[in-house]
Amino acid sequence: MKNPLFNPRVQKAIDIILALFGLFMLYQILRRMFGGSWGIEALIFGLVVLHMGITFGLAVKMTETKTDLRHLRGQFNSLAADFKAHRNEFIDSKSELKNEMTKLTQKVELSLKKRK
Repeated sequence: MKNPLFNPRVQKAIDIILALFGLFMLYQILRRMFGGSWGIEALIFGLVVLHMGITFGLAVKMTETKTDLRHLRGQFNSLAADFKAHRNEFIDSKSELKNEMTKLTQKVELSLKKRK
């Protein structure tokens, strides 16, 4: 079952709500600095709520990223196995080629010795 929080529209809505609340908190802080509005306790509580909302949004995005990476882990393991098989084939063909080159070199040396 897919988590509804992973829906891009829900994530975008959460981001917009948090941005608007952050702007509202900035407005309240500026009003407090210039002589009015909320009490300090209300401002601190609002900032704590904003911080918790941002933390929640980041946790949802981190969970989605982990889920995506878990999906890729199997593909990377398969790719690593393919590379290992290809490497072993390359090593085998390299040793075969080296053996053939050694045989060819021996034949050339024999043929040169026969000519002398």
